[in-house]
Formats: sequence, structure tokens, C-alpha cells
Amino acid sequence: MTFAEILACAYPPGSFEGDMAAALGSANVGAVRSLHRALHKMVKDGPLVELGKGGRAGPYRYYFHPVMLVQLFEKEEMHAMCEEMDRIKADAKCAQ
Repeated sequence: MTFAEILACAYPPGSFEGDMAAALGSANVGAVRSLHRALHKMVKDGPLVELGKGGRAGPYRYYFHPVMLVQLFEKEEMHAMCEEMDRIKADAKCAQ
């Protein structure tokens, strides 16, 4: 997920933080800054992987580290998630 997608889930439109982030910019809202710092700490500590260049054209995308997924999910769930990710990648290639 990108930071914008995570932000929309954490603070949906209509919530105070979501509305303030839209009006002032996400860097000017304390709760949003805290979320950003928490994501970067999780990347630094290892449970998340950050891919992308970090700009508007190529925002960072955050993924669970594969080792974390193995620890969190059963084998069947992992296979189902991998198949879904492969399907999403194929759909994205077709769209391009």
C-alpha cells in the first residue's frame, strides 16, 4: 500500500485527521506525522519493506517482509495471498 492508501484507511474522509490532512497537507497534522514516523520505524526495524522512489510519480509502497508473513499466516493462506498478488501483478501489466 502507498502512504496515501494507508492514510485513507487510518483516517478516512470525514474524520478530523483526514479532513485536516486534506485541507492543510499531511505534513501539518500531528497524527499523520506520527503515522509516517511509525511506518519508517517499521521499515528500519524490519517488519515492513519499502519499495519505490518516494516521489509523486513513484511513491513508496509498503509490504510486509516475507519472513513476517510466514510467521503470521498458515501455509494455505500464504499460497492464496501469493496467487492473489500474482493476479494483481498480471492485471497491472495488462493495464500498462
